[in-house]
Amino acid sequence: MKFLSILGILFYAAVITAIGLVLIIFALNFLLPQDVNNFLVYLQASSNSRIIIGLLGGLLIIISFSFAQIILGKFQREKTIAFSTSGGQVTISLSAVEDLIRRLAGVIPEIK
Repeated sequence: MKFLSILGILFYAAVITAIGLVLIIFALNFLLPQDVNNFLVYLQASSNSRIIIGLLGGLLIIISFSFAQIILGKFQREKTIAFSTSGGQVTISLSAVEDLIRRLAGVIPEIK
């Protein structure tokens, strides 16, 4: 699981870096709008390249959703406390503990 997280971070860092480099090259006039247009026309002309681009787009969407699930799963796990007792495993939500402390702070003046 940690390997996938590192892979996801490296993947998104590479994608964001590539987008940033393209934008810098475009801003410095090393890449002309006509060149971008010619490249897109070239990609659109071949059915093989359109299939490859479509598959890459689908793969990118699947990777994005899988990494989002991994990240959200970590956030969900961090919001609970789990421990074992003689009666079995107990899971307590941290928001429930915070709510209990707030209510006790209003009732017991020693708790601040």
